[in-house]
Amino acid sequence: MAARSWQDELAQQAEEGSARLRELLSVGLGFLRTELGLDLGLEPKRYPGWVILVGTGALGLLLLFLLGYGWAAACAGARKKRRSPPRKREEAAPPTPAPDDLAQLKNLRSEEQKKKNRKKLPEKPKVSSGEEPGGQGKRELRSRW
Repeated sequence: MAARSWQDELAQQAEEGSARLRELLSVGLGFLRTELGLDLGLEPKRYPGWVILVGTGALGLLLLFLLGYGWAAACAGARKKRRSPPRKREEAAPPTPAPDDLAQLKNLRSEEQKKKNRKKLPEKPKVSSGEEPGGQGKRELRSRW
């Protein structure tokens, strides 16, 4: 008995694997045809073993990529939620008035404004007959001359 090379052994395992995948593909297509009425027009027995192996590998890589992409998107969303600044307490803020209270609120604000305006009016200095508005009397002006 001669020892076979590793290449022959690998080729035999690839053929066995592709035969299993071909059977699974035939069963899956049969299920689609009988249960769902969907005929894709594929006949797995016509394709060589390497096409089935490459197609299965590509499909597996695509599923892994989509799974990783979904996981990364979920983690990014969770990170955004976690990094948002903490909310300030709204206990100090007064409650928002109801629409019925808006008219009363406007009246109160206008009354407060009127009171503030009355308090802010400056008093004019009283001018006596002997003084000028600048605060110096006529006597002081005459004494300078």
